[in-house]
Amino acid sequence: MTNVRLETGDLVIYGKNGVCRVTDIGERTFNRRSRRYYILKPIDDDRSTIYAPTDSERAVGRMRRLLTRDEILQLISQVPREPLPWIHNEHQRKEVFQQILEEGDRSKLIQMLRTLYLQKKKRTAAGRKLYSSDEQFFRAAEKLLFEEFCTVLHLKKNQLIPFLFGGKEQTSPEQS
Repeated sequence: MTNVRLETGDLVIYGKNGVCRVTDIGERTFNRRSRRYYILKPIDDDRSTIYAPTDSERAVGRMRRLLTRDEILQLISQVPREPLPWIHNEHQRKEVFQQILEEGDRSKLIQMLRTLYLQKKKRTAAGRKLYSSDEQFFRAAEKLLFEEFCTVLHLKKNQLIPFLFGGKEQTSPEQS
């Protein structure tokens, strides 16, 4: 988000912290250095507070605006239905999934989530669990996408997986 002009009350995605509300913008002093900060509160954790310096390209670069309802529906309709090719080498798979999380590309996150969702179903049917690292990646991608999509589309978390992967991509959720 270059040239960010946020106001108190705005919602943004901040890195892996997910959706955050800007609760204040103002001067704060840390380690005897005074700077202007965006004060962010993750919407799912009232106890956490994030101080993002307004003059830090790195901090501001971690912020992304939430997509609109129409942008989300368009994105879902454009993401290939095929999952990502399964990477059998766990180390390589971790590197690829970590990179997808860090980039925050929503299309890739949806594909990664779809891949892990299908792998989880396959392993469960065989009486096995998803590998712990894959489960962690699933939860991280789920958190990023679900918070944003559920917030914008006014869906409950348990409605989103069927919406994304249950063949309901063409049916838009009811607006609140």
